[in-house]
Amino acid sequence: MNQRPSFTFLLFLILFVIFATAPPSLAYEIVDDQAKSSIIGSSLSTNGGCPYPLISLKSTGLLPTNTSFCLNDCCLSCPIANNFYKENQIDLVFHVLSVVRVISFICVLIIVVSYIVLPNKREHPAITVLCFNISLLIFTGVTFFYVGDIRKIQCADLINQATMRNNALCGVQGIVVVFSTFLLILWCFLLILHLHFQTVWGSNIMQKFHLMSQILVIILSVTFTILPSAMGKISFGFGAVCLVSPDFDKILFWYPLAIFVIPGFLIHFCTFLFIGKSQFMGSLDYHDDSTIDLENSKSSGLLTNVSGQEIVRAIRVQWRALMLALILLITYVIYWTYVEVEVEKIKPKNFNPPQPWILNWLECIFINGMKGMNAQNICSSHAIGNVPKLSHLVVAESATATLGICIFIIFGTSVDLWTEWKLYFINKFSSVSSRNSSESTLV
Repeated sequence: MNQRPSFTFLLFLILFVIFATAPPSLAYEIVDDQAKSSIIGSSLSTNGGCPYPLISLKSTGLLPTNTSFCLNDCCLSCPIANNFYKENQIDLVFHVLSVVRVISFICVLIIVVSYIVLPNKREHPAITVLCFNISLLIFTGVTFFYVGDIRKIQCADLINQATMRNNALCGVQGIVVVFSTFLLILWCFLLILHLHFQTVWGSNIMQKFHLMSQILVIILSVTFTILPSAMGKISFGFGAVCLVSPDFDKILFWYPLAIFVIPGFLIHFCTFLFIGKSQFMGSLDYHDDSTIDLENSKSSGLLTNVSGQEIVRAIRVQWRALMLALILLITYVIYWTYVEVEVEKIKPKNFNPPQPWILNWLECIFINGMKGMNAQNICSSHAIGNVPKLSHLVVAESATATLGICIFIIFGTSVDLWTEWKLYFINKFSSVSSRNSSESTLV
């Protein structure tokens, strides 16, 4: 019989998750504030012959690398993609979404604490849901790496984007994201298999091998995290966080995830089809008033009704797990589509050599910047259609940012959950009061 963990253990677990996702202190500053203020100044100023938002190599003494884009000693400021949008437009989106992610973190934390403290929440398949939510807690906790200053993980300096070699914080954060993402997808796949076998085949085979399958999930997640880390292929490309480098992201990240997502989606779809078909056939048999072959109709109707009752009972018990898996699959598909369609536009291959639209944009920047105008806002129209659409960015990033809130709506709105909390505190306080009364009696 499982014993409930002590509050000391619970507090230790919460602190461990928070500290594990909090950014470590670095021995150096990612961005030199003095250089930044002297170079950029106002949006209407120029520096070393380079109009804002371009950065002059002569004025800064910086050296370009393969993560920067420079032309005639003028470089795009980091992050590179932000230059092609209106000033501070992308930063505003990610600042708002970082607040949403913090809310998601709190929501998932409530679910995790509930599953750890409350009884009957550490058995299969509830233990799989708990593991999923712990992984989601780590995933959303990545937000604390960049809250207040997103450049800490995006950039190594004013012109060079971050990699795990020039920015330790980017490397740690990227490893955490990769590991937690694989955990999320694999726990979800495991949950989908359990629901499918239990609902469609009436089998508890996944329950028999749940320990082995959970160990396999961790081994696979660690393996797919070590690969890009050992190769040094963690870097910032586009978005809010560091991830697998753009040149290797498909091979080392998206394709391995797809191996589990695509079959998982198909299996989950078949499960929903089976549920819908069973309920539909059950309703037809229930409303069938035909008197032809009455005995056969009664017997077949009885079997169908029994099956229908079992299906309804399974849905009532497992519908939250079904929705959890469905939401994660939809989120993955949305973000993967966004990466394939939109983020592909700003991969490094498009900047070396620069495409015609980039040269037109630079010409616009120089012409308007030298006139003292807000060149970045004026010239952003030249980049439309060649950079990720802002609407697609908002949808994709919002899908991941609100994942914790969606999970809380599914599990946190359960009346049974809060009833269990009520009983837990009643039992806790009653045991404390009875212990105190017994001690006073002895005295």
